Amino acid sequence: MQFYNSLPFIPETTLPLKTFFYVLTLHLVAFFSVAYLSSSAVETLRRMKEELKEKADDLVELQTFNANVAQCMSTGLLTTDELGRITSFNHASEEITGYKWEEVRGRIYLDILPVKKLEDILNNRESILPIYRFESEVSRKDGSIITLGLNVSHLKDDNGLSKGIIGIFQDLTKIKEMELEVKKRERMAMIGELAAGMAHEIRNPLASLSGSMQILKQELNLKEDHERLMQIALREMDRLNTTITEFLIYAKPAPLQKKPMNINDLLLDAINLLKNSDLFRNSNVSIQTEFKENNLISHVDPHQISQVFWNLSLNALQSMSNGGVLTISSRKSMMRKFDMITPAKEWLEIIFRDTGDGISEEIIDKIFLPFFTTKEGGSGLGLPIVHRIVEEHSGRVYVKSTHGKGTQFTLYLPEV
Repeated sequence: MQFYNSLPFIPETTLPLKTFFYVLTLHLVAFFSVAYLSSSAVETLRRMKEELKEKADDLVELQTFNANVAQCMSTGLLTTDELGRITSFNHASEEITGYKWEEVRGRIYLDILPVKKLEDILNNRESILPIYRFESEVSRKDGSIITLGLNVSHLKDDNGLSKGIIGIFQDLTKIKEMELEVKKRERMAMIGELAAGMAHEIRNPLASLSGSMQILKQELNLKEDHERLMQIALREMDRLNTTITEFLIYAKPAPLQKKPMNINDLLLDAINLLKNSDLFRNSNVSIQTEFKENNLISHVDPHQISQVFWNLSLNALQSMSNGGVLTISSRKSMMRKFDMITPAKEWLEIIFRDTGDGISEEIIDKIFLPFFTTKEGGSGLGLPIVHRIVEEHSGRVYVKSTHGKGTQFTLYLPEV
C-alpha cells in the first residue's frame, strides 16, 4: 500500500514484523468499526427525524381534529386553568353567551358565567364526584336572561391533580318555555273539559228560562216599568247565552275541517261582514287592505279562521272609538321560524293594524287569558278564541302595541 502511495511511508522500525501487522490490523478494524458505527448512527438519526416528523404531523392533525370537533359541537365547551382563567371557548359557547373567543381568552370564567356553583366546584378539588350536573340562569352579553344546563368536571393531569375545570353547557331557555307551554295547555285542557260540562248544564235551563219569559211577555199585559225589566232580563239572558257559546268554542272547539283555502278570500269575507255591521256604520273608521299576492293558500278550517278574522276586526273596530284606520295586510314570509312546531318552510303572514287606543304594557301579557277584558260588557273570550284556533292550525299569533297609538296583531299560518 506504501508502494501505491495509499499509506504514508513508514520509516524503518525496530518493531518485529509480526507485531507490525498486528498493530496494522487493529487500526484497520478500528477504522472500519468507526465507519460502521458512524453509518449506523447517521441512519438511526435519519429514522428518528422521520419518526419525529411523522409524530409532529400526527400531533398537528390530532390537535386540528380536536379543535374542529370542539368547534363543531352544538353544545358550549369551556375549559379553565387552576386559577379559573378561560383557556378554550368554542363556537357554540359564543352563540349561547354572545361573547367572542377574543373577548374571553384569559378572563376569569365568573365574568362570563357568573354561577356560584362553578366557583364551588373549582375550589373543591378533592371532590370524588366525576361530573356535576345542574341548571342555572345567567345573563348574556346583551343582558337577556337564559337558562343553561351545565355538566362540569375537573381537568386532571397524569397524577390525578386538578388543573382546572371543563364545562359543557346548553341553552335550555326554549325547552323551558315549551315545558311551561305544555303544562299550561294541559292545565287549560283540564279546566276546559270541566268548564264545558258546567256550561252545558247552565245552558239547558237557561234556554228553558228564556223561552218561558218570551211566552210570558207575549201573554201578559205588563206595565211600562215591568215591560222594561222584562226587556233587561231577556237582553241579559241573550248576553249570557252568547258568553256560554263563546266559551264552549274556546274550551271545546269543534274538530277541524281543513281544506286548501285562499286566505285573501277569507279576509275579504270578514271585511264585507264588518262593513255591513251596525257598529261599523256608526263609526268613523276606514279599512285599508294591502295584499302583496293574490293567492295565499293554506290548509285551514274556513269557518274557524273566518272566526279569527272577525274577532280581530271587531276588536280593532271597538278600540277606535274616536275613529281611525284599520289596515289588513297579507303576504308570504320566511322571516320567522318555529322550531318543532311545523315543517313548513314558508309562512303566510296576516296583519291587523289599527290606530286605536292601544294596550298598556301592564296588561298586554294577559289579553289571551280567558275572561280577561277591559271592555264594558265584554266576555273576555274573543282573543283567547283567536289564540286557540291559530294554534290548532299549527300557527302563531303575536301582538305589539303602543298605548294611545294603536295595536298590531300578526298571524302566521303554514303555507300549503
